[in-house]
Amino acid sequence: DPPASTTHAMTVGELSSFLMLSAFIAGNAVNLTMVYANAVKTFGATERLLAIFDDDAAAETANKNLQLTTAEAVACHPITIEGLHFAFPSRPTLPVLDDFSLHVPAGTSVGITGPSGCGKSAVL
Repeated sequence: DPPASTTHAMTVGELSSFLMLSAFIAGNAVNLTMVYANAVKTFGATERLLAIFDDDAAAETANKNLQLTTAEAVACHPITIEGLHFAFPSRPTLPVLDDFSLHVPAGTSVGITGPSGCGKSAVL
């Protein structure tokens, strides 16, 4: 009896190994096409972002020509809030701010922190 490799006959084990490896290769080929598609999307998004950044650079150049920016104008004056009351229209009986007061001296910065729903955005 000659060895199985010279008779060109495939055993059940060889056939199942071949089919399994073929399935692995086909699955990876599909993954390669998805990687290519994602790369193309990324390049397109990058182009759009660069166009936006170019527009922002032009806007910044135009803003530099102004004598006084908003931030500089605010820095020259103190900010005072006294006795502020606020409730959202959807919940008028539940005040978010009740008799809120705040004084920010000119030229200083203030950070407002707190849990969600405590009124940080309402102050602004």
